[in-house]
Amino acid sequence: MKRKTLLIALSTFSQIHSVQASWFADTPLQPVYQALVNHQPQLAWQELILAMSNNNIDSQYWLPAKQEILKQTSCGQELFDHDESLPADISVTFIRRSGLSSQGFQIKLSAESVSAPSNVKLISPSKSVLLEGLLARQKSYQEIESKEILVEPRSGIYQLKTGESTYRLVISQPSNQNWLKLDNTIQQLTVNLPLETAGCTNPIAAWQWFDSQYNLLGRRIPITQSTTPIPTSKHKPQGAKNLSATASIFEYQQNVKIEYIQRIAIPLTP
Repeated sequence: MKRKTLLIALSTFSQIHSVQASWFADTPLQPVYQALVNHQPQLAWQELILAMSNNNIDSQYWLPAKQEILKQTSCGQELFDHDESLPADISVTFIRRSGLSSQGFQIKLSAESVSAPSNVKLISPSKSVLLEGLLARQKSYQEIESKEILVEPRSGIYQLKTGESTYRLVISQPSNQNWLKLDNTIQQLTVNLPLETAGCTNPIAAWQWFDSQYNLLGRRIPITQSTTPIPTSKHKPQGAKNLSATASIFEYQQNVKIEYIQRIAIPLTP
């Protein structure tokens, strides 16, 4: 009787699995969808990287799968495809700048608690080296910046190399919309933040004051309204020479914090 019950259960499971598999078209992303349906986000992540590595897939097709993986892994904090831990707390930031004095793109790698000196390198999907440098052994903050980039970095698989280890990051550049729009005629900023990814921290916007060397002065001042007047010079802290508005979202992969920032320089009024 027990054997008969077991056979019936196995047969039922096989039928259910077969039906689920038939839901998805036979494409390179089919194993990704199947793993997500089975609540196996780590497997889905590995299948996604494999599919993207072996096929030229437009981001509009793989981005929804990536977002679902982030949702199932606490915004990517449970995503790993590497046995070794990182030698530091590392963040990779993709910055889009706009404004009269600064336009273009830049990538920044920052680190804290570096346990051993390490050469680091970030490589694009087209195999170009975007930034490289040496992280010194120290607990305090340090950073390496790329040169100014005129063309928006493409979405795809990036390689972060630290020493002899390589970590693969699936970078999805946000759609080319303006999260921040400045209207100089009425001295007003309009904020249009992207939709949040389930499981991740909400996108945020803030004012930032800088000195003449672009060192941040004080704390970021949150922007909480969709339209807001621009601060005037009388609101600036001592030593402030520049004002920016920023909007940002972030996620995690391989214990790396990945942040996307849009920044607009604000002309100071008397």
